[in-house]
Amino acid sequence: MSGFKGLLGGMGLTVLLAIAVPAAGPAEQAGDMHHAAKALARDIKAKRHAQGMADGDKPTKALGSSKTVRFKLLMNQGKGSDEARAYCFGYILHCKATVIGPKNTYSGQVSTSEGSQVKFDKHRAGQPLDMTLHTSFFGDTAFGLVMEATERPWPVEAVVELVCSY
Repeated sequence: MSGFKGLLGGMGLTVLLAIAVPAAGPAEQAGDMHHAAKALARDIKAKRHAQGMADGDKPTKALGSSKTVRFKLLMNQGKGSDEARAYCFGYILHCKATVIGPKNTYSGQVSTSEGSQVKFDKHRAGQPLDMTLHTSFFGDTAFGLVMEATERPWPVEAVVELVCSY
C-alpha cells in the first residue's frame, strides 16, 4: 500500500466499474475490499466462460452483465485506506459506489494500477458516485481506496456498496 499512499498523497479509494446493464441482483455480504474485488473477478470469469470465451481471449465487447458487492473499510479516526488486487480480464468496469453507512460526509480517491482515478470531495453517505475503472488483460489490477470522513463523530468503519457493470 505504500506505493499507493505516496501516489495518492495519503488519500485513496479503490472501486470497480460497470456498464449500464439491467438489475444487478442481490449484494453479497459485506466482507473486506479484497473479497469484493475477488467476487467481481470470479463473476467476470464465469460470465466469459458462459459465453464460450477462453481465459486467453481478449475482450472485444462488454459482457452485458453486472454484480453488486459490499465491503467494509476499517477507519482510524475517520481515515481509511486499502488496496486489493484482482484479475478482471481487461474489462472496463462501470460502477456506482455508495457509502451506505454510517452517515457522514466523505472525501477521497479511487484508483487502479491501469491509470484510473476518481476523486471525490464532501460526498454524502447514500449519494452514489459514478466511476469508470480500467483493468489489465495481462495480469492483476491493483485497486486502491483512500477515504476520510469529514464530520465528527469519526466512524470506525464504512460500508461501501458497489454496483459494477462490465
